[in-house]
Amino acid sequence: EETGYIVRPATNGKIALSAANAILPDLILLDIKLPDTNGYDICISLKENPLTKDVPIIFLTGRGDNNDIIKGFEIGAADYITKPYDKTILLARVKTHIKLRLQTIKLQKLSEIDELSDLANRRRFDSFLESEWRRCGRENNPISLMMCDIDYFKFYNDTYGHQLGDNVIKRVASVLKRYGARPSDLQARYGGEEFGFIMGNADEEYILSIANDLCKEVEALKITHEKSKVGNFVTISIGVATMFPGKSTDHTKLILEADKMLYKAKDEGRNRAFGVNC
Repeated sequence: EETGYIVRPATNGKIALSAANAILPDLILLDIKLPDTNGYDICISLKENPLTKDVPIIFLTGRGDNNDIIKGFEIGAADYITKPYDKTILLARVKTHIKLRLQTIKLQKLSEIDELSDLANRRRFDSFLESEWRRCGRENNPISLMMCDIDYFKFYNDTYGHQLGDNVIKRVASVLKRYGARPSDLQARYGGEEFGFIMGNADEEYILSIANDLCKEVEALKITHEKSKVGNFVTISIGVATMFPGKSTDHTKLILEADKMLYKAKDEGRNRAFGVNC
């Protein structure tokens, strides 16, 4: 604290696990000897938890046997310091591991962003859908998925060129960004001219109303599209699917059902949204 760090102490293993989940620290200092358990078990639990698995752990303990040190590294510790410790060395290692942690987070975020649209990329979409599916299943909440496609986009590229086509993707993405500010929401570029919009704890009626608003807003951009068979401007078609994951671990059906609704929207004339509650 004297050097500017915000410190959250935990008096036992149970409190430590609860606090780590709640605040997602940048670093954890962990003793091996604890009142209710041992530090090894806490380290293993933290590394098995998707939320805390990447948080660096430094064992700070009086147990300096080589076997203890080796075990600490084997179960995922980033460092191991024995007591009595030198204050300046401890602070130097804390600073180093926090710096590495923040750099890793920055790189991870960059690797999950689609450069053209500035939305999440397909990799982030897949991992987010999987984790949100599990969360909604545990909490018995619905999860909804919206699949959006720019109508007659190939015709647009053929007519105006790929540079202007890229600009269309950016402008459609900017409309998507106006919606879904909750932690359980994610907008992503799924591929090409297709976008995915995940909304945890959202029912079909709610997300379908957003889908209809999106169709109207994209058309209201008034981006000229002479070769569109819908009208004179760029439009989108949207398919929506809502499911209760329950105990199922397979989220692929949600994507398949949203795709079916997208195809239905296209078959019915495009520039519209259709949804299904599975």
